[in-house]
Amino acid sequence: MKLSSVFIAALFSLFLFCSIPALLFSAQQNGGTMGITPSRSFSYGASGEKLAQGKNLQYLARKEYKICLEHCADEPECKARCAKAYSRRMQALEYQTN
Repeated sequence: MKLSSVFIAALFSLFLFCSIPALLFSAQQNGGTMGITPSRSFSYGASGEKLAQGKNLQYLARKEYKICLEHCADEPECKARCAKAYSRRMQALEYQTN
């Protein structure tokens, strides 16, 4: 009787020893998860509110740029300053909304 219980324990531990690495290997082949799916999907983009705020700020920056160009008349240096200010604002907005 003792020999059979030792034999069963050895057989069971051999089964566990072989099945655990097999499960881990099959999980690697199937994308690295063992049937675990995330409950939420995570998005690292900007939120809808932030995008709407960014669009409003872009609109205001374009409006200020047009006003700046109107005040410059035909002075190329003034127009260059307006363009530089506008491009910097757009870069800052891009950084803020990402």
